[in-house]
Amino acid sequence: LAGYALGARFGLVLGMLTILGSGIIMGGIGPWTAFQMFAAGWVGAGAGLLPRLRALHGRIRTVAETALLVGYGIIASYLFGAIMNLWFWPFAVGTTASIGYVPGGDVTVNLEHFAVYTLVTSTLTWDTVRALTTTIGIIVAGPMILAALSRAKVAVRR
Repeated sequence: LAGYALGARFGLVLGMLTILGSGIIMGGIGPWTAFQMFAAGWVGAGAGLLPRLRALHGRIRTVAETALLVGYGIIASYLFGAIMNLWFWPFAVGTTASIGYVPGGDVTVNLEHFAVYTLVTSTLTWDTVRALTTTIGIIVAGPMILAALSRAKVAVRR
């Protein structure tokens, strides 16, 4: 929501700093933190690159922006999970498993193995729950948060 309202650069920085701050506060800094920071930053930046619906006004604009952000949120939820799987897939499964990384193997074989790995380990569970909770959050709180952020953006410009 902040990336959409305040721009791609702000969304990138906010996504990255949110993960870093959370890791510091909760004591969850690890080798995954950099991947989480980049993935969350890309989600925020991507929201900032979505088209603006300035031609619409009032309730129609609110509904259209909410629908746009829900669609983006669902796609971003699954992409976030896939990006996060990249950081440990070659090591977690090993090279002998049927869905493992094949060193020196063809790109299509490794992409196929990665797709199956991601589907089995996160898409059907974590990523789907992430997409559902993101959808609910955007529908329930999105319009109010966007309105507040838009007012804050106007106030900063003055």
